Amino acid sequence: MEKKARETLGSYPLIEMTGNTSIVFGGRGGIFEFEEDHIGVVVGGMLMRLYGEALEIVSLTSVQTVVTGKIRSLSFDS
Repeated sequence: MEKKARETLGSYPLIEMTGNTSIVFGGRGGIFEFEEDHIGVVVGGMLMRLYGEALEIVSLTSVQTVVTGKIRSLSFDS
């Protein structure tokens, strides 16, 4: 299934959200802003910003980033 998703999405990042408490960004990227109420992530050439409360980066690897907390909104810039 993951291979098929990659073929369909190409270079776009894979984003998986569980309710408003957890989000996983798949793909190479990095953190460019980090505060308890907002986090900025670069993934797949896109700038993504998460806004919320008690945001925490629980995992940061070369293949994915996992953030938990109370997520209020997510925005994208290219």
